[in-house]
Amino acid sequence: AASFSADTDTNLVLAYDLTKDDFINDLSENGNTLEWATNYGKTFTKEDQIEVNKVFTSEPYTFAATIYAPLSVDRTGLIIGSYNASDKALNFEITSKGNPRLYFNNLYGGTISMVFGEVDIRKNGWVDLAIVFNPGENVQCYVDGVLKQTLACTHYYHANVLTDDDFVVGGDNRSGNGQYFKGSIRDLALYS
Repeated sequence: AASFSADTDTNLVLAYDLTKDDFINDLSENGNTLEWATNYGKTFTKEDQIEVNKVFTSEPYTFAATIYAPLSVDRTGLIIGSYNASDKALNFEITSKGNPRLYFNNLYGGTISMVFGEVDIRKNGWVDLAIVFNPGENVQCYVDGVLKQTLACTHYYHANVLTDDDFVVGGDNRSGNGQYFKGSIRDLALYS
């Protein structure tokens, strides 16, 4: 599992090590402590997800997770999300064909879906995935520390994308949680 520290990573917004046997402390020290996990990362179902009950105080620009995405699953699902068909949402997910995606909409009616179509993270093994958003310039996708694809982005990520709804690890706020994560998540970190 990755090592996170609010002392050394001053831009850490949220960080979880999902390999602990007890409470999952928010290693960013922002107070988003979760309630449970397993030794080998967390595996999700439609009925179980982890709510982050504190709204972020700053918007994330880097999204990182160590995940296991099975080859047999086309759309692995949401790593963390807040979507509920409201006016503001943010999702970090693995969409069809194993493509990483950042999706958000904001108060201004803007909806942006950034899909890394050249990247398939389904390996039947653990993968370190990071998406780095450089507002107004580009969005970069790294797999196991290697830059795999860069997308041009003229859109500005705006603080209004931060939602009043809870974020959910392994799903989002849609009824039925149909896009739950169909693999395992070992750790997750968001940086501003």
